[in-house]
Amino acid sequence: MKKILLVFALVATCYFSTQAQMKVNKFGYINSLELLAAMPESAVADQKIEDYGKALEQSYTKMVTVYQEEATKFEEMMNDSNVSDATKQVAYEEVMELQKKVGEFEASISEKMAKKREEHYTPIINKANEAIKAVAKANGYTYIFDTSVGCLVYADETDDVIALVKKQLGI
Repeated sequence: MKKILLVFALVATCYFSTQAQMKVNKFGYINSLELLAAMPESAVADQKIEDYGKALEQSYTKMVTVYQEEATKFEEMMNDSNVSDATKQVAYEEVMELQKKVGEFEASISEKMAKKREEHYTPIINKANEAIKAVAKANGYTYIFDTSVGCLVYADETDDVIALVKKQLGI
């Protein structure tokens, strides 16, 4: 029995000394969407994106107006017996070309808006990521999870590092 207790004590001592030498992981979490919303650069980017969207909308409205005017003229031309078939054919092709351009522009609006968002938000996201890394290193965090993407089920409120990252960014 003494041998079993001695072996158990020896194993326990080895186990606990090994555990004491292992690095302790420190976990934190942040809501990156909340952080981005708090950054002043986001408001500027949002305004620029909104202005760009309005400009695209104005261009689209002008194109549609021109197309509708040309389509109306074409309909009137089709009812005019004094206009030759060749002229009607040319007018038809012009209206179809305008319709095609309007459709292509409409289809490209989402892509253009996505590119504009990426153009303005990439530097902001990079700045936020650098601040998160700096806070993690300065405060000994091994991992920081982003709750805005739903990858964390539970977190102790005391480990929310958003206040530290905002401080790092000066906001």
